[in-house]
Amino acid sequence: IVGTLEEVAGVAEDKPRAIYFEAMRAAGVLRVEAALPHVESLLRLTAPENEGDLPLLTQSVSTLSRLVVEPGMSMEMAELLIRLFGQHVEVEQETARNFRRACMTALSEATGNVNLRSVLLKFYHGILVDGGDATLRVPAILGLGKLVQAKQEGALESLVDVLDERYRYAPEEVRAAVDCIASFATKEAALAEFTRLLPVEEREVQEQLRSKVQGLVESDGIPMAALASERLVSLALESGRRVFFEKLIEVLSAPPVEMLLDPKKVAFDDVDKVVLWWSTVIRRLRVYDLLGDDEKVG
Repeated sequence: IVGTLEEVAGVAEDKPRAIYFEAMRAAGVLRVEAALPHVESLLRLTAPENEGDLPLLTQSVSTLSRLVVEPGMSMEMAELLIRLFGQHVEVEQETARNFRRACMTALSEATGNVNLRSVLLKFYHGILVDGGDATLRVPAILGLGKLVQAKQEGALESLVDVLDERYRYAPEEVRAAVDCIASFATKEAALAEFTRLLPVEEREVQEQLRSKVQGLVESDGIPMAALASERLVSLALESGRRVFFEKLIEVLSAPPVEMLLDPKKVAFDDVDKVVLWWSTVIRRLRVYDLLGDDEKVG
C-alpha cells in the first residue's frame, strides 16, 4: 500500500488517481502505520493553498485519524488541520462539509497530546460561538466532552455555557452537552450543574436533567442522595425559590431512590452511611413540612 501511494502520487490521470485514492482509503482501513509519513506529507504540501482535490484531502484526513497513535497527534499536524478547516469553513458544498467533518474526527484523536488540549478547547469553543455550520456543533460538544474527560481546564465551563445559553442551540445539542457532562465530569461537578438547572422552563431539558440527577443518586447510593438533597436545599435558601424544594421531592420520590432510602435496605453496620441516610430522610421531612404536605410529614 505504501509503495502504491509513493508510486502514483501526483499523477493527474484518472486511473492512477483512482488507484491512489483507493490505496489511501485502504491505508486507513487496515491501519497501515507506515503510511503515516506519506499522509502527513500530502497534507503539508496542500496547506498553503485554498484549493486542490477536496475528496482526496478528505480521505487523507480520514486516513490520518485512523493512523494516529499514542501519545496523540503532533501539534504541527493539529494546527495544520485547523488551518485547512478554516480555509473551507465558509464553503457550503457537500464536499466541503465532508472535509470539515473529517477534520473534526481527526482532531478528536488529538486529545492524547497534553500540549494540544488548550488548542482544541479554543477550536471547539469557536465552532460553538461563531454560529457557522450547525452540523459541526454536536461533534464540537463531543470533543469538549473528551477534553473534560482529560481534565482540561475550561472544557467543563464550555459545556455548561451550552446549557446556560440553550436558547441558542438545537435540542439535540443541549442533550449532547448534558450527556457529556454526565459521562465525563466528576459526579460531584455534574450534580452541582444539573441541580442548579433543574427548574429550567423547557420541559424536555428539565426531564433530562432530573433523570441524570436521579441516575447519579441511584448509581452512587446514599452518599449521593445526601449530597443532592443538601445541594437542593442550599439552592432553595440562597435563591429564595420554593421550586428547588419541589425538585428535591421529585428527585427523592423516584421509585429506585425511595427504595434506596427504605430503612429496611440500609446497612446499619456502616455508621457513616447511616448518618448520611438519616440526614437525607430528615431533610426530606423538613422540606415536606415547608411545602405544607402534612400527610407526608405524618
